[in-house]
Amino acid sequence: MKTPSNKIPDQVSIPNEVLVRIFYQEVLEEIPLTEKECERKYKISEENFIDKGKFGRVYSIGNKKVAKRTWRGIGEFSRLKLLNKLGKYTKINSPKAYELVLEEGKNDYIPLIIMENLGKSTILNEENNGNVHATRLYSNQIKKLRKYTTDSWDDYRANGMWHKNKAYIIDPDLIDFKGIEKLEKTLMGKKEWERLTKLRT
Repeated sequence: MKTPSNKIPDQVSIPNEVLVRIFYQEVLEEIPLTEKECERKYKISEENFIDKGKFGRVYSIGNKKVAKRTWRGIGEFSRLKLLNKLGKYTKINSPKAYELVLEEGKNDYIPLIIMENLGKSTILNEENNGNVHATRLYSNQIKKLRKYTTDSWDDYRANGMWHKNKAYIIDPDLIDFKGIEKLEKTLMGKKEWERLTKLRT
């Protein structure tokens, strides 16, 4: 029988891979598993553009939220939700993931990840401005997270955010968490899993 994450006592020691599988099972039961299942919401205006990265563009939508337009929607959203759940148990900080939707009025399937707005200051910005404390806290966050991942991934300081004196891990879509591949294949179906895997490479 699956153990719900909210039933795990704080004092219980659970192998890292098992903990990841428990949380990720919950994530995949909570989210749409294909982009066509997503609700259409939000009209995005270039006037609200905040920033961009290699795989997405970020827009303000108000209420302390942003929308990230990205082809890696399900893969990134599911891992961000996983980070949120891990954070409650491990003190790993990540922006809250609210929902995965399709942009209103679009005919194609470019998804939007609706998440917490952490502002614009990256860990790299802070480091360049002499904030050694931010760099140290980010390094501690990475150290915590590596217990739950399988190999190296992009922990570049531009992929970390500094918000209200806390370091946050963002852009988790390329993180290979322990023990989740089999769950993804089973619940998403082989065809959808292979499509998303290609988007992540």
